[in-house]
Amino acid sequence: MKKILFLLLVGTQIVCAQATQFVNMQIPSKYLSRASETETFVQDVTVTSKDGRVTERGQMRITVPLTGEGVSKIELSANILRIGGIGADFFVRNPQNFQTYAEEPSHSQCIDNCNKKYTSPDGERLPGRGACKFNCWVSTTVRILEAIATIRSGK
Repeated sequence: MKKILFLLLVGTQIVCAQATQFVNMQIPSKYLSRASETETFVQDVTVTSKDGRVTERGQMRITVPLTGEGVSKIELSANILRIGGIGADFFVRNPQNFQTYAEEPSHSQCIDNCNKKYTSPDGERLPGRGACKFNCWVSTTVRILEAIATIRSGK
């Protein structure tokens, strides 16, 4: 029995060691949503350093409001920050980059399209709106981070 318990503990530690460590990025307050109803999604990405020497897989975990504008939370796997040489305050220290892409017509049109496509004629939210808005924010986040690394969505 002790041997089985030991193997279970070792196996659990190995699985836990492989879990992605996310860093909660600070978001400029103008774009931060405080909505209580949100959905969280994770996107696998491939990150390559600007000099092309390092390529790793990473993840983005983004929480979007089901109603309203903005983003509730952007989290990046720690290796993205390490490869890019940035900290959790990158977005607030470079608000011009965040503003440029978050206010770009392609981003606002993407969000507007999600709201239109996933709202019923009687104004009810339809399933899929959160995922749609998440995809808008993934694209925008990738564009913001292009200053520090090359990032491709997907595996």
